[in-house]
Amino acid sequence: MFTRMIFLAVLILFIIPVQAQKLKFDSTLRSDKVGYRIMCNNKSPESNIVSITPIGFVGNNTRTMDFMITGRIVKAAIDDFNGDGYPDLIFYSYDEKDRAQVYSLASSENKSCVPIFMTDIYADPKLRQGYQGHDEFSIMEGFLIRKFPLYKITDSTTKKMEVIGKRVIQYKAVGDKTNPDRPSFSFKIFKTFDIKE
Repeated sequence: MFTRMIFLAVLILFIIPVQAQKLKFDSTLRSDKVGYRIMCNNKSPESNIVSITPIGFVGNNTRTMDFMITGRIVKAAIDDFNGDGYPDLIFYSYDEKDRAQVYSLASSENKSCVPIFMTDIYADPKLRQGYQGHDEFSIMEGFLIRKFPLYKITDSTTKKMEVIGKRVIQYKAVGDKTNPDRPSFSFKIFKTFDIKE
Protein backbone atom coordinates (compact mmCIF):
# COMPACT_ATOMS: atom_id res chain seq x y z
CA MET A 1 0.00 0.00 0.00
CA PHE A 2 2.82 2.41 0.99
CA THR A 3 4.70 1.61 -2.25
CA ARG A 4 1.56 2.31 -4.26
CA MET A 5 1.13 5.73 -2.58
CA ILE A 6 4.75 6.66 -3.34
CA PHE A 7 4.24 5.63 -6.97
CA LEU A 8 1.10 7.81 -7.25
CA ALA A 9 2.88 10.77 -5.65
CA VAL A 10 5.79 10.48 -8.08
CA LEU A 11 3.36 10.17 -11.00
CA ILE A 12 1.50 13.32 -9.95
CA LEU A 13 4.76 15.27 -9.56
CA PHE A 14 5.78 14.15 -13.06
CA ILE A 15 2.43 15.03 -14.69
CA ILE A 16 2.19 18.57 -13.27
CA PRO A 17 5.45 19.89 -14.86
CA VAL A 18 4.59 18.18 -18.17
CA GLN A 19 1.22 19.95 -18.25
CA ALA A 20 2.87 23.27 -17.37
CA GLN A 21 5.40 22.82 -20.18
CA LYS A 22 2.59 21.99 -22.57
CA LEU A 23 1.02 25.43 -22.05
CA LYS A 24 4.17 27.36 -22.92
CA PHE A 25 4.53 28.37 -26.58
CA ASP A 26 8.08 28.70 -27.93
CA SER A 27 8.63 28.42 -31.67
CA THR A 28 11.21 29.58 -34.21
CA LEU A 29 10.01 30.02 -37.79
CA ARG A 30 12.36 30.69 -40.72
CA SER A 31 12.35 31.31 -44.43
CA ASP A 32 15.98 30.81 -45.46
CA LYS A 33 18.05 32.76 -42.91
CA VAL A 34 15.28 35.17 -41.94
CA GLY A 35 12.48 34.52 -39.50
CA TYR A 36 11.04 35.04 -36.03
CA ARG A 37 11.17 33.48 -32.59
CA ILE A 38 7.87 33.72 -30.74
CA MET A 39 7.51 32.95 -27.04
CA CYS A 40 4.55 33.08 -24.67
CA ASN A 41 4.05 31.46 -21.26
CA ASN A 42 0.31 30.96 -22.02
CA LYS A 43 -0.45 30.93 -18.29
CA SER A 44 -3.72 32.83 -18.36
CA PRO A 45 -6.73 31.88 -20.54
CA GLU A 46 -7.63 35.60 -20.64
CA SER A 47 -4.42 37.46 -21.55
CA ASN A 48 -0.67 36.90 -21.85
CA ILE A 49 2.50 38.73 -22.86
CA VAL A 50 4.08 37.52 -26.09
CA SER A 51 7.74 38.13 -27.02
CA ILE A 52 8.78 38.21 -30.67
CA THR A 53 12.41 38.38 -31.79
CA PRO A 54 13.28 38.88 -35.49
CA ILE A 55 16.04 36.61 -36.82
CA GLY A 56 18.50 37.54 -39.59
CA PHE A 57 17.21 41.07 -40.13
CA VAL A 58 19.42 43.67 -41.82
CA GLY A 59 22.09 45.16 -39.55
CA ASN A 60 21.43 42.46 -36.96
CA ASN A 61 18.23 44.30 -36.01
CA THR A 62 16.90 41.73 -33.55
CA ARG A 63 15.20 43.85 -30.90
CA THR A 64 12.62 41.77 -29.02
CA MET A 65 9.05 43.11 -29.09
CA ASP A 66 6.79 42.42 -26.09
CA PHE A 67 3.05 43.06 -26.08
CA MET A 68 -0.17 41.81 -24.53
CA ILE A 69 -2.52 39.45 -26.35
CA THR A 70 -5.93 37.95 -25.61
CA GLY A 71 -6.03 34.22 -24.82
CA ARG A 72 -3.36 31.57 -25.39
CA ILE A 73 -1.27 31.05 -28.53
CA VAL A 74 -1.80 27.70 -30.22
CA LYS A 75 -0.17 28.13 -33.63
CA ALA A 76 2.18 30.39 -35.61
CA ALA A 77 3.32 30.51 -39.23
CA ILE A 78 5.20 32.67 -41.72
CA ASP A 79 4.25 33.61 -45.27
CA ASP A 80 4.33 36.65 -47.55
CA PHE A 81 0.87 38.13 -46.89
CA ASN A 82 1.40 41.55 -48.49
CA GLY A 83 3.19 40.31 -51.63
CA ASP A 84 6.45 42.23 -51.15
CA GLY A 85 8.73 39.17 -51.14
CA TYR A 86 9.58 39.29 -47.40
CA PRO A 87 8.40 36.78 -44.78
CA ASP A 88 5.62 37.94 -42.45
CA LEU A 89 4.64 36.39 -39.12
CA ILE A 90 1.14 35.33 -38.08
CA PHE A 91 -0.10 33.63 -34.93
CA TYR A 92 -3.45 32.70 -33.46
CA SER A 93 -4.68 32.76 -29.86
CA TYR A 94 -7.87 31.35 -28.35
CA ASP A 95 -9.83 32.39 -25.27
CA GLU A 96 -11.74 30.15 -22.84
CA LYS A 97 -14.70 29.96 -25.24
CA ASP A 98 -12.41 28.86 -28.11
CA ARG A 99 -12.84 32.16 -29.94
CA ALA A 100 -9.82 33.20 -31.98
CA GLN A 101 -7.74 36.35 -32.25
CA VAL A 102 -5.31 36.87 -35.14
CA TYR A 103 -2.02 38.75 -34.69
CA SER A 104 0.42 39.44 -37.51
CA LEU A 105 3.61 41.37 -38.28
CA ALA A 106 4.86 42.29 -41.74
CA SER A 107 8.57 42.45 -42.46
CA SER A 108 9.58 45.87 -43.76
CA GLU A 109 12.38 44.76 -46.12
CA ASN A 110 13.81 42.63 -43.28
CA LYS A 111 14.81 45.85 -41.49
CA SER A 112 11.92 46.23 -39.07
CA CYS A 113 8.36 45.01 -38.48
CA VAL A 114 4.98 46.70 -38.90
CA PRO A 115 1.60 45.38 -37.76
CA ILE A 116 -0.98 43.71 -39.97
CA PHE A 117 -4.32 44.47 -38.33
CA MET A 118 -7.31 42.10 -38.30
CA THR A 119 -10.83 43.42 -37.71
CA ASP A 120 -12.70 41.49 -35.03
CA ILE A 121 -15.44 39.17 -36.31
CA TYR A 122 -17.94 40.88 -33.99
CA ALA A 123 -17.38 44.23 -35.75
CA ASP A 124 -19.14 42.90 -38.88
CA PRO A 125 -22.89 42.17 -38.41
CA LYS A 126 -22.96 39.73 -41.35
CA LEU A 127 -19.86 37.76 -40.41
CA ARG A 128 -20.69 37.45 -36.71
CA GLN A 129 -24.13 35.95 -37.36
CA GLY A 130 -23.95 32.33 -36.16
CA TYR A 131 -20.36 32.70 -34.89
CA GLN A 132 -19.43 30.89 -31.67
CA GLY A 133 -15.69 30.39 -32.14
CA HIS A 134 -13.89 27.11 -33.00
CA ASP A 135 -11.97 28.89 -35.79
CA GLU A 136 -9.56 27.02 -38.05
CA PHE A 137 -6.85 28.79 -40.04
CA SER A 138 -4.76 27.88 -43.06
CA ILE A 139 -2.52 29.71 -45.53
CA MET A 140 -2.74 29.40 -49.30
CA GLU A 141 -0.41 31.34 -51.62
CA GLY A 142 -0.28 34.44 -49.40
CA PHE A 143 -3.98 34.34 -48.50
CA LEU A 144 -5.22 33.68 -44.99
CA ILE A 145 -8.17 31.27 -44.88
CA ARG A 146 -10.45 31.24 -41.83
CA LYS A 147 -13.20 28.65 -41.29
CA PHE A 148 -15.65 28.29 -38.43
CA PRO A 149 -18.94 26.46 -37.78
CA LEU A 150 -22.22 28.38 -37.94
CA TYR A 151 -24.62 27.90 -35.05
CA LYS A 152 -28.35 28.40 -34.66
CA ILE A 153 -30.31 28.49 -31.40
CA THR A 154 -32.79 25.57 -31.52
CA ASP A 155 -34.21 26.05 -28.01
CA SER A 156 -34.62 29.62 -26.72
CA THR A 157 -35.21 28.42 -23.14
CA THR A 158 -32.05 26.35 -22.72
CA LYS A 159 -30.06 28.25 -25.40
CA LYS A 160 -29.29 24.92 -27.06
CA MET A 161 -27.23 25.40 -30.24
CA GLU A 162 -27.06 23.38 -33.43
CA VAL A 163 -24.41 23.52 -36.16
CA ILE A 164 -26.11 24.47 -39.43
CA GLY A 165 -23.07 24.99 -41.65
CA LYS A 166 -19.63 26.54 -42.00
CA ARG A 167 -18.38 30.01 -42.98
CA VAL A 168 -15.18 30.45 -44.99
CA ILE A 169 -13.38 33.81 -45.16
CA GLN A 170 -10.39 34.53 -47.40
CA TYR A 171 -8.18 37.49 -46.40
CA LYS A 172 -5.35 39.38 -48.10
CA ALA A 173 -3.03 41.91 -46.43
CA VAL A 174 -3.48 45.39 -47.92
CA GLY A 175 -1.26 48.41 -47.21
CA ASP A 176 -2.51 51.66 -45.71
CA LYS A 177 -1.03 54.43 -47.86
CA THR A 178 -2.43 57.38 -45.90
CA ASN A 179 0.82 57.79 -43.93
CA PRO A 180 3.88 56.76 -46.01
CA ASP A 181 6.24 57.51 -43.08
CA ARG A 182 4.50 54.91 -40.89
CA PRO A 183 3.37 52.01 -43.08
CA SER A 184 0.83 49.53 -41.78
CA PHE A 185 -1.32 46.78 -43.22
CA SER A 186 -4.75 45.28 -42.63
CA PHE A 187 -6.26 41.94 -43.54
CA LYS A 188 -9.10 42.76 -45.94
CA ILE A 189 -11.76 40.25 -46.93
CA PHE A 190 -11.12 38.98 -50.44
CA LYS A 191 -13.93 36.43 -50.50
CA THR A 192 -16.44 34.87 -48.12
CA PHE A 193 -19.04 32.12 -48.49
CA ASP A 194 -21.14 29.77 -46.38
CA ILE A 195 -21.40 26.02 -46.68
CA LYS A 196 -24.68 24.47 -45.50
CA GLU A 197 -24.73 21.20 -43.55
